[in-house]
Amino acid sequence: MTWKILASQDSDVVNYIAAVETADGQSLESGVKLACHNFIIGCKADGIWDAVKASCILAGARTLAGALVPLVGAAPDNGLGSSYQFVEADYDRKLGLQGSLASPYPILLANRNSNDDPQNDHHLSVYIAEQGRTTGTNTIAQARSGADATEMFFGNNTIVTRSRDLTTSFQSTNIAGAGATFLGISRSASTEFKTRYYGTTATTSSTSVAPTNDEYSLLGIGSSSINFSGRLTFYSIGEYLDLALLDSRITTLMTDIGAAIP
Repeated sequence: MTWKILASQDSDVVNYIAAVETADGQSLESGVKLACHNFIIGCKADGIWDAVKASCILAGARTLAGALVPLVGAAPDNGLGSSYQFVEADYDRKLGLQGSLASPYPILLANRNSNDDPQNDHHLSVYIAEQGRTTGTNTIAQARSGADATEMFFGNNTIVTRSRDLTTSFQSTNIAGAGATFLGISRSASTEFKTRYYGTTATTSSTSVAPTNDEYSLLGIGSSSINFSGRLTFYSIGEYLDLALLDSRITTLMTDIGAAIP
């Protein structure tokens, strides 16, 4: 099958794929282009596209540079400096970007701060292609300072999430060895937030506090062995959205990318 992006098609689709191919220095497979097209058009049809303010598809692209092209918003910063950066060997087209528990603890900085979105109108999500280590504390994504914490991590074989509240958190049952999953948190009220993981959405009672000016980091915090050692193929940050709808679109996107790449 040959499938091409045409100028008459959706501008977000055209611009994203053109930017990835420029960063890669070569064209993507028709199936990868179609997967990205269907994802963007599908999110718009679901009414969740405008809530996404910062995002990357960390899969599909032929190179790490292509994978770090933003789907929406500003491009992420690759680490805290040259000694903290991901390298090409950390990236796999189907499995995404792999974190590390070893020095120099590479991370992504999302170029979006916690207070860029309203206190009770925000979401944070990732797609985890591989769990990595689940014992101990393994920070998947976070922005936190003082009483404010918006974060997701694996801790002692459970998923823990917090949304604008350091003292109240959601904690899953044992998920060791459960495999790939969409993981997201979303808040639309001052009294509770939602967590979605492994196809289930849970509601946690939690009184939010005002977000502080802290940048989101992904795959760890870059300073200790609580980095995440698994792989991410997607992240999104922004305003409140329906996590089940995004889960469905992202899961389909990852399936389609995997099928399109030899």
